[in-house]
Amino acid sequence: MAMSKPYRKVLVPVDGSAASTAALRESIRVSGTTGRLRLIHVLDEIAQARIAVPAAGAVSADILGALEKAGTKALADAEKIVRNKGIGVETAMLRSRGRDVANIVLNDAKRWGAELIAMGTEGRRGLSRLLMGSNAEAVLRRSSVPLLLVPARRTRASSAKK
Repeated sequence: MAMSKPYRKVLVPVDGSAASTAALRESIRVSGTTGRLRLIHVLDEIAQARIAVPAAGAVSADILGALEKAGTKALADAEKIVRNKGIGVETAMLRSRGRDVANIVLNDAKRWGAELIAMGTEGRRGLSRLLMGSNAEAVLRRSSVPLLLVPARRTRASSAKK
């Protein structure tokens, strides 16, 4: 049986979560040493502000600054992991400005020519899914590019074995 070629261009949205890091590690594995990864962090100011301060009418500069700092750290940490494996990498911080996060991911994948999108998923159910939504699910439903989803529960199960 012939071995399939590794993906050469993999888009990986990162947010610093365990699921996101697990998706990053899987994307490294499927891209091989000849692949290139594009790491993006979507700064979803409006959704994050609603979660952080539901009663506030406006998003403060302090909250936006903290969100941007966290996104910058998530990108830097992920970039370091990829560089340590000797794989080509580029990063981008994308702002939602009220736009749908899934569309931002999909548009970036199309613009960059991604062959695969790798995303971690928290596997939310019930009320938390209703309140938080699922960016991974929205990308899955709309993507014309293959999508690799890495569930958070796999990450928890793997770390429990160690």
